[in-house]
Amino acid sequence: MAITKMSLVRISGNVKYIDETMVKCCEFGMFHPERAKMLEEYEKTNEIFLDYSKNTGYLRKIVDLAGKLGLGQFKNQISDLEKFSKEDKIGFEDNISESEIETRAYSNSFESLLHKCEDIFTMLDIKLKDINKKIFENKDNNIEIENIDVRIDELKSKVEYLLKEKSLHEKKISEYTSVLTQLQNIDNANIDFDDLFSCKYLKIRFGRLPKESYEKLKLFDSEEFVFVSFKIDHNYSLCLYITPCYISKKIDEMFNSLFFERIRIPVYAHGTPDSTKHYVKDQINKYESALKNINLEIKNLKTKIEKDFSKIYFKIKFFSECFSNKKYAAIFEDKFYLVGFIPKDLEHEFVDKFNNSDSLNNLESSEAIDVTISDPTSDKRLKTPVKLKNNRFSRPFEDFVAMYGLPSYKDKDPTVFLSISYTVLFGIMFGDIGQGLVIALLGYLMAKIKDSNFGRILTRIGLSSAFFGVIYGSCFGFEDLFEKYILGLSDPYKNFLLKISHKDTNTLLLGAIFIGVIFTISSMIFNIVVGIKHKKSSVYMFGQNGLAGLVFYFSAILAVVGVMILKTNVLNPWFITFCIIIPIVLIFLKEPLGDKVDGREVKIHDGVGGFVIENFFELYDVLLGFMSNTISFIRVGAFVLSHAGMMMVVMNFVNNMQSYGKISMLIFGNIFVMAFEGLIVGIQVLRLQFYEMFSRCFDGAGKPFKKI
Repeated sequence: MAITKMSLVRISGNVKYIDETMVKCCEFGMFHPERAKMLEEYEKTNEIFLDYSKNTGYLRKIVDLAGKLGLGQFKNQISDLEKFSKEDKIGFEDNISESEIETRAYSNSFESLLHKCEDIFTMLDIKLKDINKKIFENKDNNIEIENIDVRIDELKSKVEYLLKEKSLHEKKISEYTSVLTQLQNIDNANIDFDDLFSCKYLKIRFGRLPKESYEKLKLFDSEEFVFVSFKIDHNYSLCLYITPCYISKKIDEMFNSLFFERIRIPVYAHGTPDSTKHYVKDQINKYESALKNINLEIKNLKTKIEKDFSKIYFKIKFFSECFSNKKYAAIFEDKFYLVGFIPKDLEHEFVDKFNNSDSLNNLESSEAIDVTISDPTSDKRLKTPVKLKNNRFSRPFEDFVAMYGLPSYKDKDPTVFLSISYTVLFGIMFGDIGQGLVIALLGYLMAKIKDSNFGRILTRIGLSSAFFGVIYGSCFGFEDLFEKYILGLSDPYKNFLLKISHKDTNTLLLGAIFIGVIFTISSMIFNIVVGIKHKKSSVYMFGQNGLAGLVFYFSAILAVVGVMILKTNVLNPWFITFCIIIPIVLIFLKEPLGDKVDGREVKIHDGVGGFVIENFFELYDVLLGFMSNTISFIRVGAFVLSHAGMMMVVMNFVNNMQSYGKISMLIFGNIFVMAFEGLIVGIQVLRLQFYEMFSRCFDGAGKPFKKI
């Protein structure tokens, strides 16, 4: 509907109050910052530079720094410095350093705290998106964060300790559980671990051997080892082998070649396997009990963090984002300068935020925060950002406009026209009552659950599809559903609707071209309005999308309709001269004529010959474009036929199936058509918006409004 009116804000004050100033701007929520440039306030710093003119080296450093701060005009004083001798130069670092200024401008002490908080949330698997982020409103805005760095470090250390203990206990439980499983495999063995492991000259290996390998042991009877099998199941033999130490390596390699899997007996195993099992079970119970207490402590800590500490986190996040925006400020000596834009209707609210601040209101005159509001175009070096403002119906379509590019600040917002034309064209090309209502329901759920603008767009185009489905008499592929209602209407209207409902090809294609003509003429009128606002006569008077182009296009359409449809010839000499030839000549000479009308010097680049050749081919492209762009709207009617054809195929499949197959095919076919053709139609309608409208209306060079 419109582009929000903006105001340029300039803020300056003592550098020690920059943090509070940034917080006020962030709390305001509608402040768009710009890199501070050489504004009126900066000119006062000219005296600072001139005072140091007797010191060449110092002034050179100051001037270089001034260029980085946007004070480029002082660069021209470099030429006056050469007359000073080297003895006059003093060290720059002894007075003020560039690094010092950068540190003061960009330091963000909350960033490290923020990372520590995020580490805590990650370690405890706390999802920040599930926490209410609106904690700065009302009473939560006064959360105290004094000594918060110490509290965060203590909390992080506690979380790390608990997680480390948890991991250690889980590891111990896993180890003991594995040992218990191994002991259960050999619990029927009549052995004593103390006796076995007390052997000084023997090596004992517990494990399991595949049954296939067990049969091959007889091939190694000549080797010095004793093999004992405790238990044999379908696949393995649970066993041990004993061998002298001096040949243990050789025997180990032999059993490895037989795919022997060793079971390691822990050093705390004493007595029989059964007695060791009791010890292991006691250890498992001990660690599980301790782990249960640790998990309970972690759970309580997590609940407390989600409830209370998360508010502190978002407070820190808020301050971190505020102070990270200090990069937009220019700081020199003890002064800072901040520039930005705010909506014009919020000027008083913004000024009151500073005037009503206890910490900033009663400062001495030398330290007072100065807030100045002026016209957004008062500084030509700053490009005014664009914030679209539309009604409830059109607002979701702002995303489509942004995809192409926002209009410039002085342009007109095309969102309303796009929202109406997109909704209507989609409904025409995808007219079906049932499918349209399903799309609308899907969009409603997306908007409700995900707060999605795309879902809101689906709701609108779905209802449009259902509306045109009533006209076509189509519902989930059942054609002529409403023909009996149409028959009760008056004859002229009845015949028209019956032709549409039966997909009369000529009616559809002619109607599609008519839509294209209306669409193109509307785009031209929109472009003329924008051109008048920018006072560019070459755009609104002589351009192909200006008055000259509009007269030519409308006259050409009128001539075609008169000859082919109304059987009336309007192509008389007067009509051809004033409505065809003269507009073409004006379009051909748009640049020199525009310069002449706007009071600029007429310049013909590349000579007369180059001008004629270049503009001849450009004019040819313009005339060809008028025709091709209009004909491209035939796709609107083509997709009406395409939709009917796809649903006819689906209904043929349905009619050839039995019982439940009919229902399944009907459901699947409609889902496929809604997904496949709905996507294609949506893209094609968007293409018509971008190429047939936006390319005529504006260049999409606007800068988006980004609040901090």
